[in-house]
Amino acid sequence: MAAHPDHQGDGPGRAIMQKLAAPCEGHLKTAPFANPGTEGFYRKPGSHKMNTAMALFQNPNTRSRSA
Repeated sequence: MAAHPDHQGDGPGRAIMQKLAAPCEGHLKTAPFANPGTEGFYRKPGSHKMNTAMALFQNPNTRSRSA
């Protein structure tokens, strides 16, 4: 998900994240992944930084260039 810079801080990203998180209530852990530099957006609603993360990709060519 990304919000155009002209609309960052206006609330559309927060509203989308709330809708996505609602069905996850009651789960012990959910893990939104953040691009470097965007961690603050996820910290506001209570996300915590993870020390490690791994991923399996169905198509290795679609993974992030930084991986």
